[in-house]
Amino acid sequence: MVGNIFLDLLTYLALVLKLTGVHLLLLLGPILLLALLMNIISNRSAILGIRVFGEKIFLYVFASLGTVIHELGHAAFALLFAHKVEKIVLFSPNNTDGTLGYVHHSYNKKSVYQNIGNFFIGIGPIIFGPLIISIIVYLITGQSILGISEFEMNLDEINNFEDFKALLSAIATSFIQMGSFVLSLFSTSLLKAILLLYFIFSIGSSITLSMADIKGAKKGLVFFIGVLLVFNFFTLWLGDLAGSIISILTKASYSVFMILIFSIITTLAVNLVLMLVLQIKKLVFK
Repeated sequence: MVGNIFLDLLTYLALVLKLTGVHLLLLLGPILLLALLMNIISNRSAILGIRVFGEKIFLYVFASLGTVIHELGHAAFALLFAHKVEKIVLFSPNNTDGTLGYVHHSYNKKSVYQNIGNFFIGIGPIIFGPLIISIIVYLITGQSILGISEFEMNLDEINNFEDFKALLSAIATSFIQMGSFVLSLFSTSLLKAILLLYFIFSIGSSITLSMADIKGAKKGLVFFIGVLLVFNFFTLWLGDLAGSIISILTKASYSVFMILIFSIITTLAVNLVLMLVLQIKKLVFK
């Protein structure tokens, strides 16, 4: 009798762990994967920008705008999660430690909500930056990023490897559609295309996470996982309640997902142009 109860408990715990992992993968996996890719591309943008324009021009003409958006991303989520914002420096290059700006905030360490907030504050720039880009795209082109691609994300329908392959194929098609949209701007309005690429490069090159950002986000992620585990443990016997909530949140994150794809494509395009300019400079000043 005791043995059966113990086995049932172990089975229940295994199911809780499995579902928690699935929930985290569905909610955070796609966005964090794209954010990682954006982080790599943005770091490359900064390197290319400095090599092409020089450090001072890059900092004050391009990185200044991106840094302001980056720090506002941290500050926005700090306020959203009830942290006390003590000081904001939107742009002030520091040659000693390499920082361009910062946000100092404090919080109640006994508050679960505020502890979870550390995760979103840490990754704030990779959510806030693309959202600002989407607004700029609409103001310049009159086109919503979500209207450029026919792709629709519904992770609930992924039940096997074939479904996953179909999702990757749809994402690849979305990349092509968005890339075609950016290229078409050059034939319809060169000024709009240049303005768009300037803003996307300036903001996109700052959609990165410092080690301090990652460290803060990791602390919040631990709390988030802990809360999700506890919630699943006490409610799973009633049904997958967390799964229903995650499904709603996943659909809500669709916009961020699409904007990240667009940001990646356009930042890659700018990087290719910078690489070409760099090669021309080498040939001319050889």
